[in-house]
Amino acid sequence: MADGVMVLLLKIKNFFVFKLLIDWVVNVRNFLWSWSYRLILRPLFFLFDPENDHELMTTVGDWLGRFWLSRFLTRLAFYYQDSSLKQNLSGLHFASPLGLAAGFDKDARMFRIMPELGFGFVEVGSVTAL
Repeated sequence: MADGVMVLLLKIKNFFVFKLLIDWVVNVRNFLWSWSYRLILRPLFFLFDPENDHELMTTVGDWLGRFWLSRFLTRLAFYYQDSSLKQNLSGLHFASPLGLAAGFDKDARMFRIMPELGFGFVEVGSVTAL
């Protein structure tokens, strides 16, 4: 009996150590993205015409969405999931309350990559992809 309790306690300890490690990795990832956006990407984007930036990001999103490996790596870099984010509204299930309006991807070029970025729903033109 004591061995079973010790094994259980060891499993619980390993779970919490693993959880702490995952939390640390996510925090480091978030810090690096925040830092790189504020100091590198944002100033770079503001150097160019917004329409050119939009077209560039649309092209990049379209390309990333075409391949399973790029979708997987994008998910690793950006995706966040928590049960507190889940929503059920009018019989529809949303993994996240964060959605993207139709005006951003009016040609439906990035619908494959948007879920990997953490969007719970994406509107493309007059169609809502869940």
